[in-house]
Amino acid sequence: FCSVYPKDYIFSKEKLVKIWLALGFIRQSRKKILEDSGNAYFNELVSRSFFQPYKENYVMHDAMHDLAISVSMEHCERFEDGTRYDNAIKTRHLSFPCTGAGTKHFDPLYGFRKLRTLILMHGYNSKMSRFPDGVFMKLQFLRVLDMHGRGLKELPESIGNLKQLRFLDLSSTEIKTLPASIVKLYNLQILKLNNCSSLREVPHGITKLTNLRHLEGSTRLLLRIPGIGNLICLQELEEFVVLKRPRHNITELRNMDQLQGKLTIRGLNNVADEQDAICAKLKTKEHLRALHFIWDEDCKLTPSDQQDEVLEGLQPHIDLKELMIKGFPGVRFPSWLASSFLPNLQTTHICNCRCTVLPPLGQLPFLKNLNIAGATEVTQIGHEFTGLGQIKCFPALEELLLEDMPKLGEWIFDDADQLFPQLTELGLISCPKLKKLPPVPPTLTTLRIDEAGLESLPDLQKEACPSSLTFLYINGCPNLTSLRVGLLSHNLTALKSLTVAHCEELVSLPEECFRPLTSLQFLHIYECPCLVPWTALERGLLPASVEEIRLVSCSLLAHVLLDGLQYCPLLKHFQISDYQIADYPDISNFPLELLPHTLQFLDISRCDDLQCLPPGLHEVSSLETLHISNCRELESLPEEGLPRGLKELYINQCPKIKQRCQEGGQDRVKIAHIRDIEIDGDVIVLEQI
Repeated sequence: FCSVYPKDYIFSKEKLVKIWLALGFIRQSRKKILEDSGNAYFNELVSRSFFQPYKENYVMHDAMHDLAISVSMEHCERFEDGTRYDNAIKTRHLSFPCTGAGTKHFDPLYGFRKLRTLILMHGYNSKMSRFPDGVFMKLQFLRVLDMHGRGLKELPESIGNLKQLRFLDLSSTEIKTLPASIVKLYNLQILKLNNCSSLREVPHGITKLTNLRHLEGSTRLLLRIPGIGNLICLQELEEFVVLKRPRHNITELRNMDQLQGKLTIRGLNNVADEQDAICAKLKTKEHLRALHFIWDEDCKLTPSDQQDEVLEGLQPHIDLKELMIKGFPGVRFPSWLASSFLPNLQTTHICNCRCTVLPPLGQLPFLKNLNIAGATEVTQIGHEFTGLGQIKCFPALEELLLEDMPKLGEWIFDDADQLFPQLTELGLISCPKLKKLPPVPPTLTTLRIDEAGLESLPDLQKEACPSSLTFLYINGCPNLTSLRVGLLSHNLTALKSLTVAHCEELVSLPEECFRPLTSLQFLHIYECPCLVPWTALERGLLPASVEEIRLVSCSLLAHVLLDGLQYCPLLKHFQISDYQIADYPDISNFPLELLPHTLQFLDISRCDDLQCLPPGLHEVSSLETLHISNCRELESLPEEGLPRGLKELYINQCPKIKQRCQEGGQDRVKIAHIRDIEIDGDVIVLEQI
């Protein structure tokens, strides 16, 4: 098999495994190989250097290719023009280049009458648009036919003669219709129609191919197949759409027990009743690992018991790993959404549902990822969610996201130390009425709070345990007034990134400000005009570890922090914007004693009263990029000039500096050494200086 491809041919793992299966090259543990997509078999091939990883695909090792040629002898060939093939009748596997457009170009194929595999190689110069009708009359023993690639526009009716065909790849062709005779390929197991943009539909008789295991194509193409439930051996079906028309009912799934991987079922609002849902027999589909249940967004169903019964009848197999329920218009979640029915569930998405009470997901022992979004009618999270009588709630949960819950006002919890013992990521987004979160575990590494009604940050469980928090993002919390309580009152020695934005009522920081955050690298404060430290410390309020600082519209805080920049020996990026010097009438520049020599990027914008740039700027030898914008009172560049290593200078809406940097201006010589200069959008080329 390997010898029929050139040395540099790139394979996808999926394609190789499926071809090998169709040829019978892989016989042991056939079921297991199919279930894990050939991962185990491929790992063995790669470990033995038979195939080498190439981006996301694989390419044969040269030695493997040479060995394959020597072993295969006359059984495998790569057809080349001008070569005689005296033993063509013995060849079983052949690759054939499609470089000609006429039917005579394919005449040599008539001699390979015992072929099992035919691979048509399409290059960029391929001219084949129609395959000659007579070839398939002769090659009656074909098992694998690979015709994928550009050029082919028509498939001959004679393809119906290939009764032994197992694998047919027509991907990325320009075929508009498939011949009706294709429904005679009763042994076909794999049919690939990916990226066939010209193909509008497949013959209705395609459902007669009851041995078909893999039918690949666009959802648009496959959802038009009526009676797809006849394909009882099908192992892959990405999406099934329930329609109110014959042979598109959900009961088509009844006997499709070989389905594997993920199945999305759309249009559940078109399911007639609970009995139809039960008849789909999802409970018997043991190979499915993910199920997505989706109701149409534009359906006008009102909350009713009928929809509750439909979802109740869609109970999955006990081994399901991932579940999504989206757009459910019912009033209560199904009874099977609990540990006794889905003990192996690892990922759950509940989106845009109208229920007022969340299901008891805290009982699921292996649940790792939980996303609840658009639960617009939920007003309270209580014990029904965490699970009554549980020793530990959500014992394996690692990621939790609560999003777009406008009525959620309360989260009831008793012993918070029993919640989320393994949680690493928590997101709270668009929950404007929720005022308090339960304490978070020390395992938490990421916390994102965005547009929430919190009055304080959550506290930390088990105060004796050090926190693992590395990322903290707080945005749009109008009720938040102080950071002195909650998480930032603890020694978050692992925290690397802190963002506080659009908290207009936020007034106070922790007592020692940011100094205890000894691992902090990124500090971003936006639109917090009232925020100010409680005290000033001798060596500043920032930890020595900080590398990037962005201060926007927080003049009170910025005025104190600026004095401490000299104690930040690792600072590389500094941005300050909307710094109102008018609040401090005794100064006309930044109160900077000394900028750290590690600084590489400096951005100063919208500082209306600024008259002078930071003193000693020319001594910052590491500075590479300088942005100055909307500083209309800035009179000139520093008298000492700019750093010699500066590579990029961007000036915008600074009229006095612009005039001084024009040709013949007083500051022109100060920018002569800079490689890239842009003033008010105009690029100044180096040769012009």
